[in-house]
Formats: sequence, C-alpha cells, structure tokens
Amino acid sequence: MAGRIQSLIMLCCFVAAMLLLQGCPGQPDNKIAPKQTDAGAGAISTPRRVMIPSTGSRGDTVIQLPSKEDLSVIFIVLSPEIDIVITGPGGRRTGKDNVTGTILSEIPYSDYSSEYIEDPQGEGGMESKQLYIRMPDDGEYRISAFSAEQGNYNLSVALHDSKANHSKWDFVKVPAFIDSTHDYNIVFRKNNIKDCRVVDGLKTE
Repeated sequence: MAGRIQSLIMLCCFVAAMLLLQGCPGQPDNKIAPKQTDAGAGAISTPRRVMIPSTGSRGDTVIQLPSKEDLSVIFIVLSPEIDIVITGPGGRRTGKDNVTGTILSEIPYSDYSSEYIEDPQGEGGMESKQLYIRMPDDGEYRISAFSAEQGNYNLSVALHDSKANHSKWDFVKVPAFIDSTHDYNIVFRKNNIKDCRVVDGLKTE
C-alpha cells in the first residue's frame, strides 16, 4: 500500500513539474524573449520601410530603406508607352538612356524596373514601370520621358520627406509623339514636404 502511495506522489510531482515547464493554461509561457539590441557605433541599423499608395491598377508599393532616420523617397510610376531617365543635382542619372538603351543606376540607392501586373479578373494584365530614389539629395531633378510611338501616357510622381510626409502629382493622358522627349522638373527638400514640387516642363506657372 505504501508503495502505491509513493508511486502516486511521484506521478503527481512529475505532472506538476511538466506543467511548470510548459506554462499553465491561461498563464504566459516561460520562454525567453529574443534580446533587442540598440544599434550603436559600428552597428548596422535595421532598415525601415515606406509604403507608396497605390496608383491606378497597382497595389501599394513597399520600399526598403537603408536608414531608419531618413525615410525620404522619390517614387515614379509610368505607363509602358514611355521610358524615363532622371538626372539628379550632381548630373548623375537613373533610368533608361533613350540613345543607347542602357539601364542606368548612377544615383545612389536608386533603381529602374518594370513588372507585369495581372488583372484579378483573369482578363490579361499590363506592364508597369517604376523608378525610385531612396534618401535623395536636396535639389532639382529633371525627368525626361521618351516616347518611341504616338499616343497618350500616364506619369505619377510621389515625394516623401525624411519623416515620410508625402505628396503626389499625377499627369494623366499626356500626349506623346514619335521620338519625342517631355521633361518634368522636381524640386526636392527632404526636411519639408511643403517645399517640394513637380512641374510639367512644357508649362509655366
């Protein structure tokens, strides 16, 4: 009898120990949380992301940023009828050279690409091109839009300052002619979105 009681006590102790290890129902687990370390001298800061609101049939675009202090971005979306190249304050360019056909990425933290967006209704899709510059320098930028055929195109420019405040300019159904170039001018100030603007180069304010 005494042996059975001792075995029952040992079983109860074992069950209690397992409950302590696993955490009782309704109580937080006793797992060790990952240690969070602040970036110090020589450390790599965790990249931040900024979301660009959707343009037309595109979904929202999330851009990875190399710094968590500077969230500034120049983001351009264009229709497939044209290609663009943007020239920065120092003369460096990103986009497609309309003479050589070369894709340029001379501006730091910049990229020019295209993607095919499928129609959710399954009725085909469309190509969309985009250009972005992360943490752009202050100054004036020139967008040169080149068309190899006649028709209309759309161009959207979103500017984000260092705090991710943003404004967007849409140029819709802009007429294009064969082998024509259409310029737009950007004034960018990363510390205040209110000082930023985009101007159609063919029009005067």
